[in-house]
Amino acid sequence: MREAFTLILTGFLIVFFDIEFNGFNIIVDTVGYIIVAVGLSKLQAHSKYAKTALIIASSLVIISVPTIFITEVELNTTVAPTFEYYYTLTLTILQFALVIYCLLVMKQLNELFNANFTKAINLLLSFTLILNTIVIAIIATSINVQSHTFNMVVVSFTMMALIAHIVFLVYLFKFIRIEENNDDEEPLKESSHEQSRFS
Repeated sequence: MREAFTLILTGFLIVFFDIEFNGFNIIVDTVGYIIVAVGLSKLQAHSKYAKTALIIASSLVIISVPTIFITEVELNTTVAPTFEYYYTLTLTILQFALVIYCLLVMKQLNELFNANFTKAINLLLSFTLILNTIVIAIIATSINVQSHTFNMVVVSFTMMALIAHIVFLVYLFKFIRIEENNDDEEPLKESSHEQSRFS
């Protein structure tokens, strides 16, 4: 499962952080969602939430294709109920749903790894769920509200969402490290078993 979590982590890094050159995004979000989907497909046999997460990731692969042609400026400057506005809202909701279900996958696999992340993952799951609900509500109302105070609120919650994303990525990396440690311990356990059998 180390490969699966490595793919998921790589995919989310591409989605969360744009790599630009001369104003162009070198690796589009669609590629990131494809990589996440491949990683989730490898976890379906181990978690009941992986299938739902895979469906969401696959949907994002298709829906995010227009971002290759729609510039970030066009999306951010939309102030009327147009295609770009509702499209951005849909992408945001699906992306948040994907993060939530990936956290549920991690929560379920936490017991399999015998890790001590249950409390931390539950806390992150609750915080992400509440924060995402607020962010979606802000985006939904932003179409009718334009003020300096409101923009400050948007920036504040955007920063909080970024922090939550970083913490999420850190725990994905920790899951990779957990399995690496388990793989290292397996030969030691087998060796110990062999010694006890011959003694």
